Amino acid sequence: MKIYKIIEKKRIWFGISLTIIALGLVFMLMRGFNWGIDFTGGNMLHFDIHQTYELVEVRDSLGRLDIKEIEAKKAGDTGQELIIRTVDLSKEMQTKILDTLNQKWPETELVRAEAIDAIIGKELQRQAAIALIIANIGMLIYITFRFEFKSAVAAVLALVHDVLIVLSFYAIFNVPVDSTFIAVILTIVGYSINDTIVIFDRIRENLKDMRKIPFDEVANLS
Repeated sequence: MKIYKIIEKKRIWFGISLTIIALGLVFMLMRGFNWGIDFTGGNMLHFDIHQTYELVEVRDSLGRLDIKEIEAKKAGDTGQELIIRTVDLSKEMQTKILDTLNQKWPETELVRAEAIDAIIGKELQRQAAIALIIANIGMLIYITFRFEFKSAVAAVLALVHDVLIVLSFYAIFNVPVDSTFIAVILTIVGYSINDTIVIFDRIRENLKDMRKIPFDEVANLS
């Protein structure tokens, strides 16, 4: 079995991680995140096209308008209606959207326009942050009892590292932060905790059987 010398190259891995996180922090401070409609709220525009259409055509037509974020989906039993969710738009921009659609489908009419609230509001964000802090404290206590305190600290730092890496990629590449972002973070948190505990458990077992082998080699094998 090939053993990868991960520990010996720790400076390289730390360097790569720190570079990504540093870049991410720069983009977070300078540009911020690309908050989606789920976080910011916006407008919902309901159109009746009065004929069949393809969403690709809608996106191509509206792509010429300088709108930060726009979501389009079919509606109605006949599939001839269109619902567009966007960031908060002025009446003038809403009219431009209607005019653009009319150029492609002349019978298009705006059935309804209404403001929509953020699905993920400030209160939910605050509760999620509190839950994450409580989870970290719980993990710190659990791993301290199961292993030792320094292992618990290492596990929490690993979790923070993994989350920061994901946040950095979102900031650097300007990926929209929407409801799927929550699922991404929860998946990363769950996997990070589970993976760390499994590795710590393997190291503890291997240390019992490999007392004469240097710790770095035991860690690599684990």
